[in-house]
Amino acid sequence: MVLVEVVVGAAGYGLSHVLWNRHETRISEEELKQLSKALVEEFTSPQHWQLDVDREMGHLKCDDHAWNGRRLNAIAAKPAKHLGSVGHFSQVLHTVAWRLRVQIEGLAALAGVLGPQFQPLLQPCLFPLIEKAGESSLAISHTARLALRAIARALGLPSPRHLVSDNVDYLLDAVSTGLRFGGTGVQGQAALRVLRATLQRSNRKSLPILRHAALDLLSALDVHHSTRAALYCSALHALAQALGNHTHLLHIILY
Repeated sequence: MVLVEVVVGAAGYGLSHVLWNRHETRISEEELKQLSKALVEEFTSPQHWQLDVDREMGHLKCDDHAWNGRRLNAIAAKPAKHLGSVGHFSQVLHTVAWRLRVQIEGLAALAGVLGPQFQPLLQPCLFPLIEKAGESSLAISHTARLALRAIARALGLPSPRHLVSDNVDYLLDAVSTGLRFGGTGVQGQAALRVLRATLQRSNRKSLPILRHAALDLLSALDVHHSTRAALYCSALHALAQALGNHTHLLHIILY
């Protein structure tokens, strides 16, 4: 997060026009893009992103209500008020949940700095963010949803729904890969979460692409029905709802 704050400060994000003109340390646009790309790759790399939240966050689940804020701390550039004492802050700071939350906020902050120029970095972080938005922990999912909203705003889009619909082909291709080769591991679980979110935000132009994802989902369910039935059923429910909203296009999916 320190690196993100350095980039944000060097770019003059949040400074008034007068203060920015007095800003002595400037960073070129190309340097800003390269630094942001390196940070996005670092944050979303498997060793830093695919962490076992459910196993390691433990007692923090009972504190989920404390994370229900309306702004990202990284974007607001203010310390979290709900963390209480320094001892409690230190305890939370070293948890997996806090690490993920900081990384998620970092992605949103970089989008805020780059604005529309964040577009080339969208695909590398869109799938991971949507996956975290489906986490069972409110601490993670709520932060991911706020980040998606901030990124949509930075790119000039009305809502995260437009992020999904504009990139549905990429998302479903990644989902198919995850369902085919991820099995019941982390990759397979991430694919199911992203598929469910994509289906919930589908529109007319995305439905023809869903046929392959639906077939992959049913094939994966046939293989892993005894281990991940609940997660698969939630994705199937989202598929049924998507089809129900567009019954006139059912023939595209079924034939």
